[in-house]
Amino acid sequence: MNYQLLEDIESELKWQQSLSNEDMELGALIIMAQEALIEEQEVRTEDKGFGEE
Repeated sequence: MNYQLLEDIESELKWQQSLSNEDMELGALIIMAQEALIEEQEVRTEDKGFGEE
């Protein structure tokens, strides 16, 4: 089983849930964006389309 795919889907669902929450503070969104940028800078991300392995 492809655990990375499951982790990616879980992460995407968390993002969607967080972004759809009207009570979410802007600060939390900024922190998540900063974490994503750090992962990109540390080359811990891969360019892929949805469903690609």
